Amino acid sequence: MRRLLLSALLVVFSVLPAVAEQYLSVTPGVWLQGQSSTIDFSLQGVDVGYSPGWSLGAAIGGAYENGYRLETEVTYRQATPKVGADNSWNVAVLLNLWREVRTETIFTPYFGGGFGGARVHLSSPGMINNSGGGFAYQAGAGVGVRIDPRLTLDIGYRYFGVWDINNSGNVGSVSLNGSSITTGLRFGF
Repeated sequence: MRRLLLSALLVVFSVLPAVAEQYLSVTPGVWLQGQSSTIDFSLQGVDVGYSPGWSLGAAIGGAYENGYRLETEVTYRQATPKVGADNSWNVAVLLNLWREVRTETIFTPYFGGGFGGARVHLSSPGMINNSGGGFAYQAGAGVGVRIDPRLTLDIGYRYFGVWDINNSGNVGSVSLNGSSITTGLRFGF
């Protein structure tokens, strides 16, 4: 996993021109976690649905003159299950590449995605510990609204998932997915 991440970084940095602007972003949002499956105390399969939760992310990156943005993001997401169980949460570290579509207005649409790793705890009304780590990915789009030359309001959508979570109970693997709707700020420096 580390070699894959380092190789991707080398490729991305070798094809992108010099950084036009560095930035730091903070993005709170609503986390809409997808349903998860687990086993209850009677060893029966059960699907767990979730109420809307919340997310909070931060990223540091660079905006390039050709319209690309490359960033490293850390995001925490949490949701409460609709049945009596503990909260579900995940924390992910992702390398994202976004493509901005420049316009002659204060609005700049963008799209892209990223990959990395995540630590996850899924709610379980039973005896299975659905905690573990896995390969994380996301795809998304949004619009940046330039407030001033160094400050941008970022309104976005992200589809996020963690594939093949190896849980600490060694019972097998599970997956996580969901959507985030975010509104944040990007501070250029």
